[in-house]
Amino acid sequence: MLPDVPRRVGPVTGLGISRVDFDFKIFASSNVLVIRTSKAGVDKTLKEGEDYTVTWDEDQTANIGGYITLDEFLTDGESVTILSNVAYTQELDLHAEGDFNPNDINVNFDRTEAQIQQLKEKLSRAAVAPASSGMEGEEYGEMLLENSTKSGEYAAQAQAAAEKAQAAADIATSAQENLDASTDIAENAAKVASNSATAAAQFKLDSEAAATTATEAAEIAKQAAFSYRYCATATAGGTVNTSAIVPATLIKIGDHVMNSSGQIFRVLNVGSSTCELSGIITTISGPQGLKGDSGSIGPQGSSGATFTPAVSTEGEISWTNNKGLTNPAPVNIRGPKGERGERGLQGSPGPVGSAGPQGPMGSSPWATAFGQFRIDGADLKLDYVGLDTSADFSINSNGQLTVTVTE
Repeated sequence: MLPDVPRRVGPVTGLGISRVDFDFKIFASSNVLVIRTSKAGVDKTLKEGEDYTVTWDEDQTANIGGYITLDEFLTDGESVTILSNVAYTQELDLHAEGDFNPNDINVNFDRTEAQIQQLKEKLSRAAVAPASSGMEGEEYGEMLLENSTKSGEYAAQAQAAAEKAQAAADIATSAQENLDASTDIAENAAKVASNSATAAAQFKLDSEAAATTATEAAEIAKQAAFSYRYCATATAGGTVNTSAIVPATLIKIGDHVMNSSGQIFRVLNVGSSTCELSGIITTISGPQGLKGDSGSIGPQGSSGATFTPAVSTEGEISWTNNKGLTNPAPVNIRGPKGERGERGLQGSPGPVGSAGPQGPMGSSPWATAFGQFRIDGADLKLDYVGLDTSADFSINSNGQLTVTVTE
């Protein structure tokens, strides 16, 4: 689907401008026609690749339009206009027994609609004969040209008549000054001269008025030709005071108004002091451009100083550096003493030490036998004195080794 948008941008003016965006769909970069207009009003059709380049996304469904970049910036008083330039050809070739690609058909329909919109834009700049006149376009154009020529001729004739009237007034004045002789002749001559001067003066006034009217008509025609105007606060579908529009003279339906954001609207209705605007037709500010190339890497700066910290047993941190710079003042980073922590779990028993030398067996005044344990290699042995006994070894409920010696 192709939206109904004007296939035209501009004229865009501005000192130093080189980029101008357009928002109508194209099918190739050659579909853009760029015209540069000098300060004197002379148009020049630019050549792609020599005078400008076209940047556009081939996926025109997602990103319609693009922008042109001029090789030379606009100077003071210059302007640039972008027009649609789709060739009036039909490039889709379908075969009776071939496949029909819906995308190819849609593109062809879009191309046809673009050609129609292109003709519509061109026709909007043409002088069209009223429907009731019955005249062809060529005949109507000749009539306008003839009226324009006659207006110039009438102005020239009025100027010539004014000059003749001035000459007649000069002659009448001279004749009046030179009148003498007879009173009757003088009075008659004076009356004739007076009447002639009056008629000449009136003719002069009429001629000057005609010349003024012609000048005013030319100025009105010049003012009426305004198409693009400016209003900083214009909004889509809004109503603005005509006094806020520049220029504010002879505002008419169909004129275009641009606001400070570069948005352009069309005048729909004109009242006594206000006018109603349409929605946004286009904008000349455009979306953000592509990211430019990264700049070159600058020279490496000089290496900085390296500060090395050291902490004393008292918790004071200090610094040294390798550039002979002033070091920061030492700071004590030891905090206040914390509370005593909980007692840790008991560690596992250490290895058993080697047995010491066996001492002498003592005597027991109250028993007939007495013994003591000792380690002999991997064996636990009991040495005893007294009567012959038998020993019964066991481990009690507390994990203790006990021996019972009986006689």
